[in-house]
Amino acid sequence: THLGKEEAQMIEEGKLHVDLQELNAVILQCFHDETVEFPFVFCSKAPLPSIKKLVVRHSAFKEIFPPQTSDIDCTEILSELEELELRSLSLL
Repeated sequence: THLGKEEAQMIEEGKLHVDLQELNAVILQCFHDETVEFPFVFCSKAPLPSIKKLVVRHSAFKEIFPPQTSDIDCTEILSELEELELRSLSLL
């Protein structure tokens, strides 16, 4: 599933329904705004999805998976990943 900035925001706002449990691969791309934070749409939902592949590309994130975030713990998501692809991340 390809998610751009608008799709991720719509999921977080409940305007776009995506069954996160059915996702096994997520591609996050085209987050070019330097002020945008990494979208935690799949980390903050319960139950946790079983994502096996995460691709992050063509974006201006300064940080992915910060060590501590108040209500988000992505360690379980990260432990399930079999493949992580990071490409064309100019500020990382």
